[in-house]
Amino acid sequence: MKKLIIVVLVMVMLVGVSYADPCEEQRDQRIGQWVKERAEEGKQRSFQSWLQQKYSKVKLGLKQDQVIRLIGEPCEVRRTISQSGEFDYWTYGFGPTLLFKNGVLVVIQY
Repeated sequence: MKKLIIVVLVMVMLVGVSYADPCEEQRDQRIGQWVKERAEEGKQRSFQSWLQQKYSKVKLGLKQDQVIRLIGEPCEVRRTISQSGEFDYWTYGFGPTLLFKNGVLVVIQY
């Protein structure tokens, strides 16, 4: 009976835990950057065009460290290792998902 109560309590605690979006903070930062730059430039550039300009520097064939220098750290990274190689999936808040094969960018998905 004591074990059952513990199991039920743990289940109740787990149900109460909400999913934390790993990109939420980065999205908030991107909006803040856009608002700041928009005010500094005195332009009425849309958020979408600002994002396109920011991410347009990313090109196939770049290495991971080059991408980080251009647009910063991803908010989420997933890694898969197979016989074909090592694959890293990077996600950016309001940005692309990037696929690296053995450290080289091979896919950009918007």
